[in-house]
Amino acid sequence: MNRINAQNFCHGLTESSYLVSELDEQKRAFNWEYLNAKGSDPTHAFYNGLTSYNGTWWWDQPSGYPMWPLNPMSGAAPARSGCVADMKYSDGTYSWTPISCSNLFRFLCESVACDTDNYCDF
Repeated sequence: MNRINAQNFCHGLTESSYLVSELDEQKRAFNWEYLNAKGSDPTHAFYNGLTSYNGTWWWDQPSGYPMWPLNPMSGAAPARSGCVADMKYSDGTYSWTPISCSNLFRFLCESVACDTDNYCDF
């Protein structure tokens, strides 16, 4: 899907769903491992929840909740604003790469985990 349709799809799954965040390298590695699990076609790019508004980078969050600002410790912000895809290159490195929001890529959704210790009012 394109970026907007991917975000709308995730937000439509449940009240607490959104495009995946990558708040640290461990989460980013998990996302890549999940997308490239055995038996699936290799993925070289996907949409995550990183987006730019008014020159600041933010992580998508559930509808009605404020977005989280990008922590510089979680990775280098892309040089251009707009949409990004997490891209893996032939040398094995990956980066948040500025792209057209109309490009079609895979994407990951995630949802807030709720239980008796982490009550969610959704």
